[in-house]
Amino acid sequence: TDTANPIAKLFANLPFGRVNQYTANVTATQTLFSPRLGGALRVASRFESATRFTLGEQIAETEFQIRSAYVRALLARELEASAREAVAQAQRFLDQERLRLSTGAGSELDVLRAEVSLENLRPQLVDAQNAAATSTLDLKRLVNVPLATPLSLTTRLDAPSAAAPGSMDPSAVASERAAVHAEEEQVQIADELVKLAHSAYIPAVDFKMSFGRLMYPQQTFGLNGTDWLTDWNAAITLKVPIFNGFKRGAEVSQARIGLRQEQYRLAQLREAVQLQYEQAVGERERAAASITARQRTVDQAQRVYDLTVLRYDQGLASQLEVSDARLSLLQARANRAQAIAQYHIADAGVQRARGVSSAALSQVR
Repeated sequence: TDTANPIAKLFANLPFGRVNQYTANVTATQTLFSPRLGGALRVASRFESATRFTLGEQIAETEFQIRSAYVRALLARELEASAREAVAQAQRFLDQERLRLSTGAGSELDVLRAEVSLENLRPQLVDAQNAAATSTLDLKRLVNVPLATPLSLTTRLDAPSAAAPGSMDPSAVASERAAVHAEEEQVQIADELVKLAHSAYIPAVDFKMSFGRLMYPQQTFGLNGTDWLTDWNAAITLKVPIFNGFKRGAEVSQARIGLRQEQYRLAQLREAVQLQYEQAVGERERAAASITARQRTVDQAQRVYDLTVLRYDQGLASQLEVSDARLSLLQARANRAQAIAQYHIADAGVQRARGVSSAALSQVR
């Protein structure tokens, strides 16, 4: 019989010719040495750092936009207040003309001229009110405030109380900028990619272990009373790269080109940051000088308007001269407010060029 045959006993527990076979395997693989593993970890760390710097740059840009929008809202409120004051002055002047007409000291023509002057100022007031409402909505959008929620601006658009601070060395500004730090990390990542491409020439060592259980029942579902057989294997594998159609050489060349591109971007970014800072400082200085000049203009226009009104009360000036003096004063005040707003926006631009936002630094660090 087959059971008495020694050859049959030798292969009794092997799967050859068995109708039913059940197998359960667990396989584990561990890399003992890989030239790419360390580089991949360094790339991941550099990428995380670059992402943090990019986040800081975005936060600084958001703060700059909010500061600029806040200053524009203050400017719109200031222009609205100036236009409302001009309308109020024209209304008071019209009331005086009507009073003079009722007492016989004035004429109907003077009243009509005062009315025309007042009506010419009302559209400017409406435009100023619309501009103030629009700027306030834009500020609400940036600070994520519901549009229906009232928003009160707690500060005034005042001229700077002190002289503008001195400028820094542009190269030092570039070394502080979060965008420059992020690009420096990108250069380091590109350098690591070059090393990873070279690592394709280095062998790798893996450890692999497999544990399995085998069973060969006589019947398809006859599992009862059948013993499981154990199959256990372990191996250490050495993978030696020999030839893959010059793919590794092409990957190394491509990685080197990527490194040179990132180095070029870094150099261009440094120059752009320095130029942005110098332009922002120059704009701030011009705005500071403009504030001084326009303040003198406001003082002169106010003096001209007061003297013109006094001369008109004495019958020495015409109503047209009063209207011209009022418009000149209104324009001078608007120009001064715009100069102050330009200074504050330029100062925010200087801080943006430096990238020294407090919130941004806290996120980066």
